[in-house]
Amino acid sequence: MKKRVKCGVALAATIFVLSSWNMGMAQESADQLFEKGLALEKAGKSEQALELFEKGLMVNPRHYRSLLASGAVHYSKGDYRKAARRFEELVAFYPKDTRARVQLGHAELALGSIEEAKNVFRKILIDEPNNVSALIGLGRAEYLAGDRFTALDTFKKALALQPKNRSLAETVARLEDANKEYLRASEEERRLRVKSAVNNAIAGATLQAARMRAQAEQYRTPLDAETALLTIMYGTPV
Repeated sequence: MKKRVKCGVALAATIFVLSSWNMGMAQESADQLFEKGLALEKAGKSEQALELFEKGLMVNPRHYRSLLASGAVHYSKGDYRKAARRFEELVAFYPKDTRARVQLGHAELALGSIEEAKNVFRKILIDEPNNVSALIGLGRAEYLAGDRFTALDTFKKALALQPKNRSLAETVARLEDANKEYLRASEEERRLRVKSAVNNAIAGATLQAARMRAQAEQYRTPLDAETALLTIMYGTPV
């Protein structure tokens, strides 16, 4: 009996060691495939690189760098749905990874899922209020949603954290100019509408007065004409 127990323990230990060794080899293989894929991506061979990243994920579906690289290649090719799927998997495996969450937000934005993108970026900012990438992503989402003034405030927050970011500074400057022009155009449009309404009211009143005068002139005496005018304006007198 003791012999059987010892054999059973030894067998279990051997299986555990072999399983651990296989997992290590799988991880190493995913790493190797990723490194080869990365070299191809740097050489401008994105399709071949993507094949290796995908092979790496077949070996290890949780491989962080392969998931990130696969999503990035799909995004650069304009296949935003596949990119979003990869980034969703990445966030599912690594829910607190900021880089993965930011990439998911941008993929959602590229798909036109503006509200989903805003939610992703806002959740990041709850954990990291000073995350510039999330602020820029949220600013873009707000602008695309038509919230131009809110977007400007968000971009300004990002610029305050990265004052030397030239691209961000140019974005803020352009948006400030655009918002000023928008306000001027809105004011001019409002003024023209008011002017048009006043002119229409005056024209309507003038036309009505002319009609009443024409009807009043049909009567023979000034007294009859006055009575007719009052009747037209206020109804038949008692």
